[in-house]
Amino acid sequence: MHQMNFDGRLGPEEERRIFTGNYTAKQEKEFYYERAVKTYQEIIKLLPNDPDARFCLARLLEKMAQERDADGVLSRAAIREARRFLEVSSAKDFRRPEAEEILKSAHLREGARMLERAQFYLVKYHYKPEIARTYLLDLRRDFSDTPAGEQAKAILDEKFPEEAK
Repeated sequence: MHQMNFDGRLGPEEERRIFTGNYTAKQEKEFYYERAVKTYQEIIKLLPNDPDARFCLARLLEKMAQERDADGVLSRAAIREARRFLEVSSAKDFRRPEAEEILKSAHLREGARMLERAQFYLVKYHYKPEIARTYLLDLRRDFSDTPAGEQAKAILDEKFPEEAK
């Protein structure tokens, strides 16, 4: 709830929060994603348990990760913020399903990225079977509930039968 002064005005913290929220929404709308991320991070420094900033940052990072995330940094950051949002938000918060969807989407993307790396090391010109095997074992362990995990298991069964379980 908004913190009101006796004369009916918002308190300085609430005014700053509303201003930065509007400012950040404008940045997102105008595709200044990096600036918006920095602004949300500044809000979180001031208000670490603010579910609004955590959720907006997780959603923005997920959007950025879908567009460009070659190394997985954005996906991992989206996962971190979505988890933190789920920790600090109310159990009845209407945004919880979307935060859980962010977690699921980022998990699938990370599994697909690891599978690409494993397959890269199985190609003739980059052939390094031990590195590929490590990625495939990690996929089988951490992403068994994803299509990438299932593919990793099939590749392990075919290329590394000694690892088949």
